[in-house]
Amino acid sequence: MCFAHLAKEGATAVVSGGVQTCTISIGNSGSVTYRSPKELTVQDQLPAGVTATAVSPVDCLDSASCIQLGVAGALLTCTLNLNTNLNPGTNTTSGPTFSITATMPTTAGDLTNWASIDPAGGAAYPGPVNCTLPPCAQQTTTIQALPAPLLTITKAAPIIVNAGTRLRRTR
Repeated sequence: MCFAHLAKEGATAVVSGGVQTCTISIGNSGSVTYRSPKELTVQDQLPAGVTATAVSPVDCLDSASCIQLGVAGALLTCTLNLNTNLNPGTNTTSGPTFSITATMPTTAGDLTNWASIDPAGGAAYPGPVNCTLPPCAQQTTTIQALPAPLLTITKAAPIIVNAGTRLRRTR
């Protein structure tokens, strides 16, 4: 039997309104090979206020695409096309990997992002929200508030300047 599982990685802290790219990797802890070409589907539930803007294949994939890009808090359904076999015992550090780039919300706080895959390679997802089964992965990111600006500028000059008179500026 095939048994797909996921790992999800990205920055642990991002400035509010910033951009984060995370990677999702797939492993096979089953006893049967996923043969290439094989299409796998991953679901990724974005937290409220997070908007995915791009998806890209990284390793062992011909292509990666997701529906719901550009929608804040969307449940992404991502289709991946393997360009190599996913053999039994393949862990997530050497398996197929893709990346998702997203814009973070403008409010500070902790966000947890869940992703899941059907362990048999089909479309029977066990989550992804609050999924604790092996075919799921999560990542928590702290959204940091932007600090108050430390720079102030003050400019002073005479209200009236006569023609031909030099205006002196001080810093």
